[in-house]
Amino acid sequence: MYLPEVIEFIKGRTGADEVVTRGAVLRRSAAPAEHSSQPEAALVHIDYGPEGAEMTAARLYEEQFPDGPGYRRALATSFWRVFSPPPQDWPLALCDFRSLGEDEGLPNQLYFVDRIPDDPFAEVDESKMITSGSEFVYSPDREWWYFPDMTRDEILFFVFHDSDHSRAWRVLHSAFRDPTVQEAVPRHSIEVRSFAFFS
Repeated sequence: MYLPEVIEFIKGRTGADEVVTRGAVLRRSAAPAEHSSQPEAALVHIDYGPEGAEMTAARLYEEQFPDGPGYRRALATSFWRVFSPPPQDWPLALCDFRSLGEDEGLPNQLYFVDRIPDDPFAEVDESKMITSGSEFVYSPDREWWYFPDMTRDEILFFVFHDSDHSRAWRVLHSAFRDPTVQEAVPRHSIEVRSFAFFS
């Protein structure tokens, strides 16, 4: 029942005509392998960069709505919340879009291959690329917000990529160990990544 609720939230919040989820990702700062979870993501990043968002949106729309009218706008988002009580040891931090340069970001490309190449530094077959995110280097100009005391009834809903660049079209983010908190609780969180389409 969780994913349909997320879809209805996104439609209601954004006015999208269609929403496709990419499934849920569980993360744990302690024992990250339990329950098919992953460790916290401490890299400053955006999960879908411009190239990856465009590629993934087109593929998902074709798969899910092959007879659809097409879309004029695609919006990739994260619906993020915690299971663990506050304060969490590895909170999520979001960067203010206004402190990020338009052309910043290094591509981080994901490929699926059948085997490790003999020469890992050889040219890569671009047709095998699945998606591409963005990574970011340090800048003192960035302004960050973080949420150390979230409860399971709160969510963070933020943008990975919006094809409409006239608005805040991407939010870089990262988890970090919060040194200011005494007796922090290991973070256990869930994220649902989605693509919303506007006809």
